[in-house]
Parts: sequence; C-alpha cells; structure tokens
Amino acid sequence: NNFAMVDTIVFLLQTLFFVLIVFVIASRFYGRRPNRRRPTTENQNDRLTKILESRSIRAEQDQAFIQALQADQAKEREELEARLAEEKRIRDEEDRRETRLIERTKKGVLLPEEPSSTDKANNIYRLNVRLPDGTRVARSFFSTDTVQALFDFVESELTSGILLEIDQFKIFSDFPKREYPNSTISLEEANISSKALLYVEAL
Repeated sequence: NNFAMVDTIVFLLQTLFFVLIVFVIASRFYGRRPNRRRPTTENQNDRLTKILESRSIRAEQDQAFIQALQADQAKEREELEARLAEEKRIRDEEDRRETRLIERTKKGVLLPEEPSSTDKANNIYRLNVRLPDGTRVARSFFSTDTVQALFDFVESELTSGILLEIDQFKIFSDFPKREYPNSTISLEEANISSKALLYVEAL
C-alpha cells in the first residue's frame, strides 16, 4: 500500500509539473501577440484624406504634363509653319528671278540686228552705257532704231547679281543733262548723240 501511495503521489506531481509547463509556455506565447486594434474612424479619415491628396497631386502632375506637351506641340507647329512659309518665299523668289532672267534673255535675242562694218558710219550709233553697278556695256544701233530698243538692250544686260533685282530704271546722259523716256521714237528723233555715254539708274 505504501508503494501504491508513493506511485500515486509521483503521478500527481508529474501531472502538475506538466500542466505548469504548458501554462508557462501558453502564457509566453499569447503574451507576445500584438495587440491588434481595430482602426478608429479618425484613422480611417486620415487615410482617406491622404489617398485623396495623393490622387489630387497625380492629377495636377498629369494636367501639367499635358499642358507642357500641348505647348511643345504648338511651338513645333508654329516653327514648322514658319519654316514652310520661308521655304515658299524662297521658292517664289527663285521662280520670280528665273522668270525675269528668261524674259530679259528673250529681249536680248529679239533686239534689232546690229549694224555691220559695211554699213554707213553716219547712220550708226555707237552707244556706251554705264549700269548701276558700274559695269559698262556697248552696242551699235541704227539711227532709226527706237529708244525702246535701247531700253530692251539695257534690260537684257541686267541679268546678274543685284542687277537682276532692278524692276524699273531710267536712262540719261550727263552732257547734255537729259533723261530719255522709253518710247517708240527713233534714237535720232530723241536727240541722242551717236557716240553718247549713257547712264542707267534704278528707280
């Protein structure tokens, strides 16, 4: 009986010791768990406010990016239009110069026949002409050739550099000081000297 009692006491002590160990382990485990609290209404409002502020900032950034992009596109469009307009102006100017050059070349080809060495000297006008750029040109005419033929000759010489830019001009002499308007009268009728030095001035 004594042995049975001892066994019983030992068993009870072992059981108590086991329960005690389990209790300690459980206390430590559950004591380390974070105290999770449900979010309060104030915390939820703060979070919502931050979300809305973040979205507002992104929206402002997107709008600023779109505006900058539109401004860049408008600037590029203006630059393109300006470049195209300048290219058109240059083409138009080149076409105008080319047309003028062709017309003046034609006038040179259509001039009346120049006197030859066998023609009578008293019927020949040997005219020297000083152009606006200082260049001198000369040509022979018959006394019966018109002043208009003289103008056509001068215009046919205005084919290079700044001379091609001249639209209108006048012809005059220094001695005597006289201007000769473009007309169909003859050189002789216009009282132009047969060996005159004439000057051309752009208008």
